[in-house]
Amino acid sequence: MAKFLLSAAFGYREVSGIDHSGKIDAPSPVSKEAALAAAKAAEDAGEV
Repeated sequence: MAKFLLSAAFGYREVSGIDHSGKIDAPSPVSKEAALAAAKAAEDAGEV
């Protein structure tokens, strides 16, 4: 009830947020060549 009264009378807002800035340096577990070969094999097999 107090939050409702504060927001109505004084424009009170409860603000929460998450900062999503930054860089993640994680190596890919699959090489680019292996991924391309798997995609080509799936295409040839008619799975895509």
